[in-house]
Amino acid sequence: MPALVMLIPSEYVVLLFVAAGLAFMLRAKRVGAILLIAGVATILLPPLIAPLLQFVPLWALLLLTVAFGLSVARALLNLSVGRAVTDHALGALLADLIRFLLFLPFRLVRGLLTMFFHRGVR
Repeated sequence: MPALVMLIPSEYVVLLFVAAGLAFMLRAKRVGAILLIAGVATILLPPLIAPLLQFVPLWALLLLTVAFGLSVARALLNLSVGRAVTDHALGALLADLIRFLLFLPFRLVRGLLTMFFHRGVR
């Protein structure tokens, strides 16, 4: 849920505070605290982070954007199908990534060898 709360525009921060108050009234202290912290962070963090973004390289920003997108996708998958299915899907994706990274040097060498020693069709 915290990853999805970050997608709320700053104009709707009041609704976060109202939802936090409602959660506290219904004795859902943990949800209320998360909503309250998210509302305060939505107000305070953008002016604090904006000057620092000038010093971050583009590749790091792209990496952070991909990581944020994956966390939002995981949160949506967790909400829609459940935690166990989300963990299994994440495990399968990580296994594919590790397999790709393990075979990448061999594929690069094969590509170089075929480029250098490719015989033309006669």
